[in-house]
Amino acid sequence: MQIGSTNTSTINIGVSGDTVNIPSGVTIANAGTATGFGESNTPNFHAKTSSQSISASTNTTVIYTAEDFDTNSLYDTSTGKFTVTSDYTGKYFFYAAVKYASSSISRNDITINKNGTAVLRTEFGNSTSYPTVLVSGMVNLSSASDYVTVVVNQNDGTKSLSGESEGNFFGGFRVTS
Repeated sequence: MQIGSTNTSTINIGVSGDTVNIPSGVTIANAGTATGFGESNTPNFHAKTSSQSISASTNTTVIYTAEDFDTNSLYDTSTGKFTVTSDYTGKYFFYAAVKYASSSISRNDITINKNGTAVLRTEFGNSTSYPTVLVSGMVNLSSASDYVTVVVNQNDGTKSLSGESEGNFFGGFRVTS
């Protein structure tokens, strides 16, 4: 069925407030531009840091001090916290990495904490090169003021993170509200 005489026509189905139902099993074929579907994946951010001292056997919050972008200003470069407001609760994908300036660390881990409690963790051990540790995964931030931080722990004396921002980063984006 064709409605309208050319592809330049605008066809409205219903009015504001109406519900348009598309039955199960219907295929929607798009040969043009689709708008208004899915999530915009905002807020989103990507922060990075220079060197930071990490004491042995101590959980240390990594403070990523510079941002490449932060669409809604929810990451704090002074505390290392990404904190949601009531407008931006939902399920998020987070990723974080640290790279050490030392060439030997027998055990180190990186954790993404939600409200101070570990929700994602990766551990790396017995490194003889400059280790980089990466963690990523989904976190549900369902309440206003839920926050996420990155915490590291290593067991070989005081070590420094490298000054390489491409090895020390933290970011994330909302997948769904």
